Amino acid sequence: MFTKYFLICVFVFLSSSDLFSQSFQSLNFEGAGYVTEVYAPTHVTGLLYCRTDIGGLYRSEGYPATWEFISQQFISPGGLMIQGLAYYYQGNPGFIIIACGTDYLPNDPNRGVWKSNNAWQGNPVTWTKTLDINFGGNDDYLKVGGECITFDNNLWSSNIVYVGGLNSGIFRSNNTGDTWTQIASNTQVTV
Repeated sequence: MFTKYFLICVFVFLSSSDLFSQSFQSLNFEGAGYVTEVYAPTHVTGLLYCRTDIGGLYRSEGYPATWEFISQQFISPGGLMIQGLAYYYQGNPGFIIIACGTDYLPNDPNRGVWKSNNAWQGNPVTWTKTLDINFGGNDDYLKVGGECITFDNNLWSSNIVYVGGLNSGIFRSNNTGDTWTQIASNTQVTV
């Protein structure tokens, strides 16, 4: 009896394996290092962002995806080592905030939090530094750690954003990342 039910289950599983098959398409992407996040804003059809651990930030619009490098402003390595990305859209224009830096370049001039008001369209994309702290964009122990920057609760209506820096604590912005206030020091944060 058991054998009969087992064989029926195996037959059903094997006959339904087509339901789980997937196909993948190679993308024209000339970035360096690991791709640590691909982000698709839900309010802008066809727009994708991709951050890397040592190759900067890329944008793609439409299908098929063709990737465009949008970190041209960063001329030192720290600006290309992106640990966090947050996208804000409340009508046009939307904007993007990134967290850059790495543990072994603690004084890199491009480390910190950067904001762009034209990252959703146009090139060259322009960036403004809004917080000068370090992050772990190319640190092995942080590549798998998830986001270090996020908007509060409702991404599409909140002006509050939080960021956690490398050995610098947690910061809060009440104006979509234009200015920041430290709300917890590094000694107050435990992992």
